[in-house]
Amino acid sequence: MTSVEQHIRETSTIVSCRVIKLLDTEEFRRSMISSSPDRSYSVDVVITHVYKGEVRGGDTLRIAPPDPSNCDLYFRAESEYVLFGEINETDFMVRTCSYSEPIELAEKVLAALRQAQLNSK
Repeated sequence: MTSVEQHIRETSTIVSCRVIKLLDTEEFRRSMISSSPDRSYSVDVVITHVYKGEVRGGDTLRIAPPDPSNCDLYFRAESEYVLFGEINETDFMVRTCSYSEPIELAEKVLAALRQAQLNSK
């Protein structure tokens, strides 16, 4: 994987957010190997901090990967995450195999974001 610094430079939107709604259907969850009733690949999140990008704190975004992959996050209800991604017409697309992760595991990523001295909002 490329360095976190390179991901910071190349990614248009980097945010911290909190999951506010799980969107996977029960049928979809049952079809997945890592099925769990308190987790989902597709979620609505509220932005808690913007490190980079054109979104604002308090905005709600939908994350709905078209086809979950090995690198996709499996979001837990009410948890917080640092996400690297791009905004398309309707959704926030988390960058595959990036440094997106639960905020409690993101100490190195958060340090790199602080060091990058981005115009955070």
